[in-house]
Amino acid sequence: MLKGFLCMATVAGLATSALAQSASYGLRFEVSTDGSVWTQNLGVDVSSGSKDVFFRVSSFFTAGTQITTAEGTGNAVALARFTGTNTFTNFGNGFYGDLVTSYTRTLPNGNAAFLQQSQVAGNRILGQTGTPLSFASQLFTTLPPTTLVTEIASGKITIGNNTAQAFVRTIVFTNNSFGAGAAAGLTFYHDGSPISKQSGVPVNAGSPEFQFATIEVIPAPGAAALLGLGGLAFARRRRA
Repeated sequence: MLKGFLCMATVAGLATSALAQSASYGLRFEVSTDGSVWTQNLGVDVSSGSKDVFFRVSSFFTAGTQITTAEGTGNAVALARFTGTNTFTNFGNGFYGDLVTSYTRTLPNGNAAFLQQSQVAGNRILGQTGTPLSFASQLFTTLPPTTLVTEIASGKITIGNNTAQAFVRTIVFTNNSFGAGAAAGLTFYHDGSPISKQSGVPVNAGSPEFQFATIEVIPAPGAAALLGLGGLAFARRRRA
């Protein structure tokens, strides 16, 4: 019986070690045409008019991710805080007719600065740089079997078609700033401390991963052909 227990303990130890070595954490960015089927690479044709695209950003960590705080070390069990800003690059506010039509915080608590927006050159910034956003998470008491994903915020953008340049471009949805001053970008509760008392950053997961999403704004083949014909006709009229 003891031998069997030791074997089980050894296997469990190996499994824990393997999890610890493969632990990861970070932010996952996703887009959707209908708000129900999500992806990280979406094609959108705006040649016939502007189109709406849903988006969301979530935190994630894998089973075995270790957190150390003043209360000790334990397995990550829930998101405690996200601090930083996210961005849509190549976002043509005004010029292309792009617009963030809704942006909401999914988690129940947080600094109001999280919902602020700004335009910097061709980038749409969501949030306010330098402000800790301090989200209280939905809390979990059991470890995830593989990866625990917690949605932080979601919204919808209208991708415009005001100019010909708006028809062919790539919009990237990803992180803009991670952390603020001494505040880490993501912190998590762990099972080695009272769930609502301490939180910290992973100690065995390396750098955070930013699983960004792209929106390829490309006209459909038929539309592209029409655009080409329109250009030829315009050129002929000019020569005439």
